[in-house]
Amino acid sequence: MDRTCGGCTACCKTHGVSEIKKVAGVWCPKSVLGRGCSIYSDRPKECRNFACVWLMGLIDEQYRPDKIKVVPEYRAVTGIGTIMWLWEVRKGAIRSKFVNRWTLRNLLAGNCLMQVPLAEPPALFLPERLGDLQLAFKLGERMVAVLPFNVSRKFLW
Repeated sequence: MDRTCGGCTACCKTHGVSEIKKVAGVWCPKSVLGRGCSIYSDRPKECRNFACVWLMGLIDEQYRPDKIKVVPEYRAVTGIGTIMWLWEVRKGAIRSKFVNRWTLRNLLAGNCLMQVPLAEPPALFLPERLGDLQLAFKLGERMVAVLPFNVSRKFLW
């Protein structure tokens, strides 16, 4: 499946880009909403190397990040495994049915899932296999809430 970003600029808000000192959670000044990146052919290396789950073709067309207002991304983390990251583009989108389904699907598959809302603390949901793992860390300046599977189940169902 060969996809391009096109008019989707969701990650232009959610992700930081150190090369141009752009912080996460604010729109990139090079982003043109609904049209794409104004410097696409000369965009920073971090932007060229990034591919969300939609761009990789792992989810249906209807779940393009600018449509669901969430940027899904997989990252491998040593000692933990695969983590699905869900970055909120518009406040409240992290509470959608899509996000709940993806959180449950990943937890049941044994993956961790990180929800990164715009205005609330990020939350790392742990699958049952990592239930006794003790973690404390920050994402930028915000502390991350770590929720084991038994707590996650109460939160999501």
